[in-house]
Amino acid sequence: MSISHAGYAFENPIHGTVKSGGFEIPIARQQFFATIGEVHLIGQRTGRPLTLEITLENIATLTLMETAIATIAAKVGQTGTLTVDGHDFTLCTFEGFAPAEAPWKDGTGNRGYVCRGVLTWRQRAA
Repeated sequence: MSISHAGYAFENPIHGTVKSGGFEIPIARQQFFATIGEVHLIGQRTGRPLTLEITLENIATLTLMETAIATIAAKVGQTGTLTVDGHDFTLCTFEGFAPAEAPWKDGTGNRGYVCRGVLTWRQRAA
């Protein structure tokens, strides 16, 4: 289970599958006075969102967890190929990591500090 983008490997966190929306298509609708119906001006595909739920775990201290999250945050704006478990998504710009909760220490002592969240990219249409 691996995730990499623009040369950065995300340290093999537990993750789900990539969720992708459809490519967006701009449509302008216009109706003219005293006419029946409307005109549709349809543009080219623009882009789509890609999201991936992840769990960062096995991090020894809260400080190291905060450093890991800051390292991911520093990658915002980078553009390149996103690869998730061998599947490539080209022309992706990293938009960030949104933690679903504050980092917490696993009570069993097996997983260290844990933080769940969502990674987000924007993929341009080719």
